[in-house]
Amino acid sequence: MCHLVPLSNSCSVFVTSWSLTAISLDKFLHINDPTKQPVSIRQALGITALIWIVSTMINLPYLMSFEHVEGSFYVQPGETPYCGHFCDEANWQSENSRKIYGTTVMLLQFVVPMAVITYCYFKILQKVSKDMIIQNAQFCQSLTQKQRNDATSRKKKVNYILIAMVVTFIGCWLPLTLLNLVKDFKKEPEWLKRQPFFWAIVAHVIAMSLVVWNPLLFFWLTRKQKRSGLSKILNSTEIVSSFASRVSNSIRRSTFRRNTDRVRKKQVVLDCEGSSYTTSSRPLLIRTDVQATLSNGSTSTTREML
Repeated sequence: MCHLVPLSNSCSVFVTSWSLTAISLDKFLHINDPTKQPVSIRQALGITALIWIVSTMINLPYLMSFEHVEGSFYVQPGETPYCGHFCDEANWQSENSRKIYGTTVMLLQFVVPMAVITYCYFKILQKVSKDMIIQNAQFCQSLTQKQRNDATSRKKKVNYILIAMVVTFIGCWLPLTLLNLVKDFKKEPEWLKRQPFFWAIVAHVIAMSLVVWNPLLFFWLTRKQKRSGLSKILNSTEIVSSFASRVSNSIRRSTFRRNTDRVRKKQVVLDCEGSSYTTSSRPLLIRTDVQATLSNGSTSTTREML
């Protein structure tokens, strides 16, 4: 557990960071080329597996640096040690190797993804700004004032989304990056030395909260109608109505498909029966009519085959 828990925490940081980078690249490629085929499920699984494999390989030195230490590891000689045993990075061969590894991790986990995400969203912003209908002066003159205002509002909303994505990424990952950096270079302040595990957990929680903020940002900023207040955004009546409408539409489509299948099956049966009937196979109907009375009192009958 002393090795697996730090490895899982560190891998989750890398996977989250690079998954967001892959999402930004996917948006950038498809907005610049709308005819490009979307990423298939198999390709998405392959990219995810590749991210996990690379993240695990990068974190192997970090994994090997952990070992159990006594409570005296965290205090100066002569001071009262902490009670118990702890799992910490105490197995580095030298301070320089830890500094080099820490700097490399900072570049791969924070600087490079931040640069890629910023570049992709900046290019998307440029593309959207050029393609806005209000940029076409001739077409813009045929629009009403309300349509111009709506187009301008949509443009601002896209700008807010892209800027918020970059700012949120930096704000969530910066505390954890700085914390790891000061630990690698042995520059921790006193308040961090007194509570090394607590502040590490806080920074990790802030970093992982990015996976929550991204969906909330898209939900908040892409709503068609302007809402004010959390009660209006999370309107229970609207949610129930939307859910009921989806269920009703699903039932209606299912009923329509069943009725269509029944009609098709019945038509096939009728066609088969019609093609199997011939003149020789038609049923024989005999109609008997009394035509005349003979001299001996008997009657003659006429039979007609239908």
